[in-house]
Formats: sequence, C-alpha cells, structure tokens
Amino acid sequence: MEAVNKFIDLTWDDLTIVDEEPKAVKDVDVQSLKYRDLRMICTQLKIRGVKSSTKEQMIKKLVSIHQIKSRYAKVPETTDVSDAATRKEPQCIYRLLNILFSDAFAEGFAQLGNVAARTELDGGKAANNQLFWEGVQEAFSGQDEAHDNLHFADDEVLEAVHDIDFKKIVPHDWKKASSLVEAS
Repeated sequence: MEAVNKFIDLTWDDLTIVDEEPKAVKDVDVQSLKYRDLRMICTQLKIRGVKSSTKEQMIKKLVSIHQIKSRYAKVPETTDVSDAATRKEPQCIYRLLNILFSDAFAEGFAQLGNVAARTELDGGKAANNQLFWEGVQEAFSGQDEAHDNLHFADDEVLEAVHDIDFKKIVPHDWKKASSLVEAS
C-alpha cells in the first residue's frame, strides 16, 4: 500500500527512462512495481487505454508516450505578456475578412483543406494550415490601409458598424486568427 501512495501527484519528470528503457518511477525500480502500482502511475499521468493491459503493455505505453512528449512537447522558456491570450473585439473579424479576401491571401484561403505541399510537410507546419495562418497573423498585426478600412461601407448591414475603430489592432496569434473564422 505504501508504494501506491508514493505515486500520488506524479508527473512525467518523475519517470526515469534511459535508452528507451524505463528504469525508475520516483526512485522505485520499474521491475519491482506491481500491476496495481502501474495502474496508479498510468492514472496519475492520465494515460488511457490500459485498463485490461498487462504490466509489460503498460510499461511499453509509458515509454511510448514519454518519447512522444519529449519529442513533440514545446515547453515555453519564458512567459511574455505579449503572448497572453487576447480577446476578440468587434473590429477583429472585419479586419480578418479584409485580409483573407485580399489579393495576397484569397487564393491560399480558398485552398485551405487541400492536400499540403511538400515544403509545408517538410517544415512541420502542415497541421492546421499553420504556414498560411502565420502569414495572416503577420498581416493582421501590421498597418495596411487596405486592412484598416471597412470595405463596402455603403452596404445597409454594414452601416450599423460605422462607430468601430478599424485602425485599432488587437494582436492575435495564428491559432486565434483561425478560430475567429471558424467561430463566425
């Protein structure tokens, strides 16, 4: 019972893996762990799909997920105030629409969802069309007369938004910009 209590508040840092072989969990040798201990470890690390697994399968899953986390997890080095999440303001969606339907981005916007180009795949930015949305983010953050104005101001529906300041720029990251389109 003592070993199970030892694994409460377990983190991935408590797992010792050397040469793709698990050695210890919180200084407890992996070979000495019981089935119940491994279940507790998997529960604490939020590993699913091990309910009816053997000890060996759970150990392999621990190693596999640890490798994935160490290869692909991005740990922020510092927290910057400018990286904080920003709220959508009324002008954001209009500004974003101006950018998406501009000459520079209209073709790329129309191609979203198509098979990614080899350069995007090689660069690792094919997921979520990251390369396209990073370009949109850069344009969104910059000053451009074409993006800072309300187009079709003579439209009846858009007459109601004449009081919005389109020159005010709210810095959104590429993920937020893509989610603005999905939300509208």
